[in-house]
Amino acid sequence: MEVVPSPRTGSDVIAVTKDLLTEIGQVPVLLKKEIRGFIMNRLQVLLLAESWRLIQVTDSKDCTPEVIVISTTVVMHSHGYTYVYKIFFFYFFFQI
Repeated sequence: MEVVPSPRTGSDVIAVTKDLLTEIGQVPVLLKKEIRGFIMNRLQVLLLAESWRLIQVTDSKDCTPEVIVISTTVVMHSHGYTYVYKIFFFYFFFQI
């Protein structure tokens, strides 16, 4: 979970926020300043695009949507796996 304090945010607020996120099972990531877009969202878009490319350019027997889902799940589980991403990914590959 990205924590992006403003220049006016006190260090005590940052510490409490990080502790709360840790208590609820999240991994706080402290950014120094705002960037365009959330980091995980930007990485997920790349992963989804590459997954689609793999299915398009490989023989369907070698790289099936099921293989991509399993591989992507392993990668995303280790870095945070958003509910929206799950829905989009499964819908995209299995409802075409």
